[in-house]
Amino acid sequence: MTSAVQADLSEPKTTLAWITRQAECQVGQLSPPDQAKIAQALVRPLPRNRCELIDNLAHYRVYHFRASKTLRISYRPTEWGLCVIHVGKHSEFDRFARHFAGQAPTNLIPLQESLIMKNQQHGGKNGATKALSTQAIGQPPHRTTDEDEQLLIESLRDVITKAIEPRHKALASDWAGRLDAMRKDLDQTVQECARKIAQQDSRLNSLSAEHRARMTDLGKTTDEIGRNQQELTTQLAQVRSDFEDRWAPQRNALEQVQTEVARHAVQAGAAHNEVEQRVTALNHRLSGRMEEIGSRLDALAGIVESRQRVNDTGLAGLKAKTAGTEQTLGSLDQVLRGLAGTAEAQQQTITQLQEALTRVSAQVMELGTPTTKGGWWRTFWTRVRQFGWRPVRTAIRRA
Repeated sequence: MTSAVQADLSEPKTTLAWITRQAECQVGQLSPPDQAKIAQALVRPLPRNRCELIDNLAHYRVYHFRASKTLRISYRPTEWGLCVIHVGKHSEFDRFARHFAGQAPTNLIPLQESLIMKNQQHGGKNGATKALSTQAIGQPPHRTTDEDEQLLIESLRDVITKAIEPRHKALASDWAGRLDAMRKDLDQTVQECARKIAQQDSRLNSLSAEHRARMTDLGKTTDEIGRNQQELTTQLAQVRSDFEDRWAPQRNALEQVQTEVARHAVQAGAAHNEVEQRVTALNHRLSGRMEEIGSRLDALAGIVESRQRVNDTGLAGLKAKTAGTEQTLGSLDQVLRGLAGTAEAQQQTITQLQEALTRVSAQVMELGTPTTKGGWWRTFWTRVRQFGWRPVRTAIRRA
């Protein structure tokens, strides 16, 4: 959940300056021993290596550190300094890390003026008094070893000072050279800025002169616009008076037209009422006629139904007769076919007789021709024997 923050050599300590009202209430809900641990953790600057960044709140720059095995203190930077935003046990810290939405800290209290520090100072004074009394009672006699240790510490401090002093002087001279170079650069920059400012001043002076000339022209234009506006106002008043004079007779005519229209409207309303009455009477008449026509149509429908039933009965008989007629026609068709065959046979017989008559006529003509005595009789009897007597007799009768 957290990642360690690397120690910063230039800022090895972290100082908390503010606390929210909510975090102060959270501290007040803890037990007195836990409150004392929180106060001891907040009373002095913290080493940076004890502070850790919360992973899922890294984009909000929220850090935390341990006040004890179970207590966690969370803080984040603000524009006024580092501010404590949550104090609680491990489970409460996990819940805070999951649900914190990045809202800005509100109701900030200076950490030294909070109830936590006030209670700690009050308890510290009481504890210091008790400690002094306890030390007075149980303090052992002063030993000379303490003086030796103090002398050793002073000697070590002098040695360290002498060893570090050349380094300090070198750093001081280096920083002095750097500061001189920066001062020269800054002087050049200031001179360049002064030159640009002078150019801008001259440009502004020219622009101000041009602006004054334009303002003068604008004043003249404004005066001319004022005069034109006054003239337009006068012309507009004159046009309004002329329009009112011309509009007066037209307005009277319009009022007369409105009166006439109102009168016609009244007449039209009366005519409309009369038309509505006539339409109502006509609707009543039409309703009576429709009822009468409906009754007649009902009677006609009954007659049509009775006629339909009679027609259905006649149609059934007609269908039966048609069926018998079709059977009769079938038999007649067969008879006609037989008669046609007979007529065809008779036609053939007639054709044969005509051919026979033609031959008989030819033979008769041959018999009428003068020949030897008894010659045509022989020919006649020969023909009779050839064709038979009956066709010859029939041909003679017809002749």
